[in-house]
Amino acid sequence: MSLPDGTTLATAGCNTTTSITFGYGTSAPGFVGTALGYQTSAAGFAATSLGQSSSATGAVAFAYGYQTVAGGATSLAGGSGSQTFSDPTVPGGSSAGGAVSLGLDCKSTGDWSLSFGSHSEASGYTSAAIGSGAIANTWGEVALGLYPEEANLTDAQKRNQSVIPTFREEDVVLRVGNGCQKLDSVGGIGCDEDRRSDALRVYKSGQLYLKKLDGTTVEDVAAEITALRQDVDGLGTVCIALAVVCCVLVVMVVMLTALVFVMRKSSLNKFSMLGNSN
Repeated sequence: MSLPDGTTLATAGCNTTTSITFGYGTSAPGFVGTALGYQTSAAGFAATSLGQSSSATGAVAFAYGYQTVAGGATSLAGGSGSQTFSDPTVPGGSSAGGAVSLGLDCKSTGDWSLSFGSHSEASGYTSAAIGSGAIANTWGEVALGLYPEEANLTDAQKRNQSVIPTFREEDVVLRVGNGCQKLDSVGGIGCDEDRRSDALRVYKSGQLYLKKLDGTTVEDVAAEITALRQDVDGLGTVCIALAVVCCVLVVMVVMLTALVFVMRKSSLNKFSMLGNSN
């Protein structure tokens, strides 16, 4: 059906497919798809697309907002320019199953991954990137805050990590960023130059890393604490030894004082006896 103002409402039904489109330039070629708004598309099985220029291409995927794409199966994309993207080059040929991407230009490509905020990307299996410019590339990695650093992985390793959970002790499980950008495009108070920086990292090995803006770092907090404990234990041993020495010295001083006192008294008695004999 076409309304006088150009709005289209179309419902097609038969034994195998029923799709609904409503709005302008909408299409729902997928089985039981729904497309609403302006130039939206629902191409996946039971997919739904709402808003403007958004598309849902994955099975049971849902896209809403402006220019969003829900490309993974059972995935969700919302906001502006955000997308769940199924990478055909990963092992098995498909990723972003169950992925969620919400915000501004965020992207989730890992299975069951989450990206949220602004320009955040989650490509690792069950990873999460939350904040501004956060990137999470490894299994279960959580990247938070402002422009944290990125895992040093090859493209092949990133593709594998999207669909294959791989535990490596050298990978980060949590990173908190205190980086910055110029913010020329959106306004605000940014930095003179772009930089990525981690204020905190927790590795899968348990290692804890800390870094200040001035570049001061503690590579392994647990190792530093262990070293301090050893130093304290060493100082305790020295203190005990010094206490023993002090006690010995005190005893010696007391003994010498007593000896001097006895000798002085003996001398006085001797002189007294000599005086009496005269």
